[in-house]
Amino acid sequence: ESAAVLQEAETTSRRRQTFAEFTTLLGEEVKEAAEESMTEAKQAAERTLRQASQLRG
Repeated sequence: ESAAVLQEAETTSRRRQTFAEFTTLLGEEVKEAAEESMTEAKQAAERTLRQASQLRG
């Protein structure tokens, strides 16, 4: 029985570690997506400013 308890503890620990790794990777993906969106928004804003500047003459 103690072997079963030990096995369960090890399995649970591995599951926790795997979940932690998953959430870390997910967080990195979200961060990268947010940075990409921010870069695209900045580029769009710069284009809009250039167009507005050209219209003003």
